[in-house]
Amino acid sequence: MVASRVINCPSCDIQMIVPTDDGLQKERIRRLARRQRGMLLSVLACLVLLPCTQIFGKDPALAMLFGMLLAVVGLVGHIYFLLVSIETRLVWLWVASNVASVYLAATYSGGFLLVVLLSIIVVLIVNGQATRRLREAGLEVGLLGARYEPKEPQTNSSWYRCHKCGKDFELAGEATAVPQAIPISAGENL
Repeated sequence: MVASRVINCPSCDIQMIVPTDDGLQKERIRRLARRQRGMLLSVLACLVLLPCTQIFGKDPALAMLFGMLLAVVGLVGHIYFLLVSIETRLVWLWVASNVASVYLAATYSGGFLLVVLLSIIVVLIVNGQATRRLREAGLEVGLLGARYEPKEPQTNSSWYRCHKCGKDFELAGEATAVPQAIPISAGENL
């Protein structure tokens, strides 16, 4: 949903709706980018720690250390996965995958392999949705998530063109392009 406000054309005094930048959408995108990066970094950390538990498994102290680190990183990754699922509105998929994972692990002796496969598929779906939203917002998304700096937009929303009289006017700042303002009819409610 795009935030907007009502302005009057200085020439013909017609009311128009113009978009505003309240920063709320930018904050949501920044939050999604941070959470996606946290989720992907925790997956990478698990992929590094898992072989370490096998390599150093002969020493009980190191095996326990790497096992505890793997459990903590896995829990942090699961929390980031939940937060990214909330941001992408895929919480139902997160809940369904957790319920299915518990059922598969409890029911079948080889269920843990299916749990891993199901988890990978769900993480890929949620990560794909997050990547799509971040790219739509103008962020560059790489292997480990997005950079926080959005690309500069091509237009500046401080210049408007009246739909009725066709004259351009500036509200504040400088502009590189002139977007079309949307007129409000006399009986329309905001």
